[in-house]
Amino acid sequence: MSNIYFRSKRRVLSFTSAIIIAAGIVYYLVSGNLGQKEILGQNEVVVVGVPDGDTLKIRFEGKTESVRLIGIDAPEIDQEEWGRKAQERLYALTPPGSVVILEFDVAKRDKYGRLLAYVLTKDGRLVNEILLREGLVVLYTVPPNIKYTERFREAQYFARENAIGIWGKNGLTMSPQEYRRSKKR
Repeated sequence: MSNIYFRSKRRVLSFTSAIIIAAGIVYYLVSGNLGQKEILGQNEVVVVGVPDGDTLKIRFEGKTESVRLIGIDAPEIDQEEWGRKAQERLYALTPPGSVVILEFDVAKRDKYGRLLAYVLTKDGRLVNEILLREGLVVLYTVPPNIKYTERFREAQYFARENAIGIWGKNGLTMSPQEYRRSKKR
């Protein structure tokens, strides 16, 4: 009887150990302590937050980084209802925990040290363009990162011509850039 007891206890301990080891591996994967290249494809990153309508927080090369989406400018969070709407849509497209693909252009970082990227969903949709087409952001081109400028211009034109989002009847009253300037006074 004692042999059966000890064998049963050993199985429980082995099972418990396996669960603890698996939990540890999951923790390290999620927290980014193992190299991303071992887990994700090239330029694939995990979203950890969405602070506003044109910025993501991601795990990149083992650390948390900010990514500024190239070619767009979202209204500020407190800028009428539009800042919040842009943030909510970016969150819906790239929720925390999701994997997105970063496509870099000529300049990889801005003067604030943020990564600059075009963001694609795993199914290949260009998030920057979606936000423009849905009238939630405005075109904001900063050379040398101009790869999709014409495509983005067409997306914004579509939103303007169809009075979508910020281009609609109760749309944005001043551009995000003008709004930021007015707040500096």
